[in-house]
Amino acid sequence: MMKKVILNLILTLVIFIGMMMATGVMQKQLLPVLRLKKELAKGSPAQRGEAAGDTLLAEQSSPPDSATLMRKEIEAQRKEIAAKLAALRKREKEVSQREQKIEEELAQLKSLKEELNATASTQASKLAKAFQAMDAGQAAKIAGNLDDRTLTDLLLQLRERNAAKILAALDPSRAARIYKSLSSKDLQASSQ
Repeated sequence: MMKKVILNLILTLVIFIGMMMATGVMQKQLLPVLRLKKELAKGSPAQRGEAAGDTLLAEQSSPPDSATLMRKEIEAQRKEIAAKLAALRKREKEVSQREQKIEEELAQLKSLKEELNATASTQASKLAKAFQAMDAGQAAKIAGNLDDRTLTDLLLQLRERNAAKILAALDPSRAARIYKSLSSKDLQASSQ
């Protein structure tokens, strides 16, 4: 008869535990019940009643209250937020450093471009002096072998009369292309 009572008690505890888990009760609150089950299974009937009851009462008297649980949860969330904030600040610093590096490289590229333009202008100026001294026919033959950009820069350096003679000696389609390029450069120069 005692075995039936114990079995019924164990069955009731199992059902109770299942219901508690199904309703979302935390595992910490189930521990005293599980310990009671173990003690009932181990000791004699007299010991089961006293020891299990004492343990259950002792553990139930000090369960964490909801405020303590909320404080722990809030603290855990604060730590998580602090970690994410630190990671975000680190990324912001990295992005800032990359932006600064890009700005430095852009400034360096701009400087190199200005140097290149100055060098090209100096070379075009020297070439223009040589073309000024040549006969227009000779200058047109040489100019025919230059690329469009170099020829455009050169013609901008020449006197209008000499530039017109060179353009007249070029292939008409190329002369038209060069003339358009000269026009756009004149417009850019006058707008600055």
